[in-house]
Amino acid sequence: MLPSNRTVDEKVLSSIGESLRGYKRSMRMKYIKEGTTKEELYALPAAESGNSEGLTRPYGVGDTMWYGFVDLCFSDKFQVSLTNLLLSKITSTIMHTF
Repeated sequence: MLPSNRTVDEKVLSSIGESLRGYKRSMRMKYIKEGTTKEELYALPAAESGNSEGLTRPYGVGDTMWYGFVDLCFSDKFQVSLTNLLLSKITSTIMHTF
């Protein structure tokens, strides 16, 4: 028996959401380092520019999407969420070691 359309839709959307979160996380790990400024990230050349020197933006990511990603990573709301996530992981790890 096949699941209902709603169930299939929810599963597909959930899977896509997980993939996007993983992709954004890998981008944060690559581009957002301590001491990096928004201006430095805004100035990165696109991968399609042919620039092989140093760091470039991911292939296929246009200006609007890149600026949105950078703004998100440096937003106060995002920083608070990230701090809360890290604290919850630390607390969880500490609780499991006792």
